[in-house]
Amino acid sequence: MIFKKFRIDQLFTVDTSNTYGSNLKDSEIIDDEGTTPYVGNIITNNGISGYSRYEANNEGNAITLSDTVTSVYDTIYYQKDSFIGKSHVQVLRPIMIENQDGEEEQLFLLNEKIALYIITCMKKSVKTGEFDYGTKFNSDAIKETLISLPVNDVKDNLPNFDYMEKYIQNIMPKYYELLDSKVEKIRMKNEEYKTMIKPFVNMLIENE
Repeated sequence: MIFKKFRIDQLFTVDTSNTYGSNLKDSEIIDDEGTTPYVGNIITNNGISGYSRYEANNEGNAITLSDTVTSVYDTIYYQKDSFIGKSHVQVLRPIMIENQDGEEEQLFLLNEKIALYIITCMKKSVKTGEFDYGTKFNSDAIKETLISLPVNDVKDNLPNFDYMEKYIQNIMPKYYELLDSKVEKIRMKNEEYKTMIKPFVNMLIENE
């Protein structure tokens, strides 16, 4: 397979996410009974800080990342569902072009598998510590970032999206196998821990 470097802005628009403004605190947006994802500047849980009862104000099927943390590459995620954005969250969507009928359409159709492939390539291009609160990975920096993607020919103006999708599809079973293995190891460690502390728990109960 041949690889070629593309600027992010050759494939995606980069816009700051829609928010509910700075007047609302996270605690006012997040609700235990909420169902709308609230995407924030965090490196865990797919970037979702919690869930809200407020209506989503960003469409799903997009890539999100924070422009304000040191480990920027740890905040790059694919958002399948529509969501609420927090300040400093950038949203990447396929750029719009005019088709032969004069109508606007996306340059390519993004899906989860293609997004996962591109996210991995983006992470390779963003160095740890290169961006922080002082030097933000803002929209201009994101747009200029080069990522290496597969092509059929170096003259191609678009990556080989079919290859990306099939590649992720092929490795997913291995990923889930590895994940299951890690989960099982955690379960076994928990069982060992419970066995280890059981005598102490019994002792405390007997001494009550």
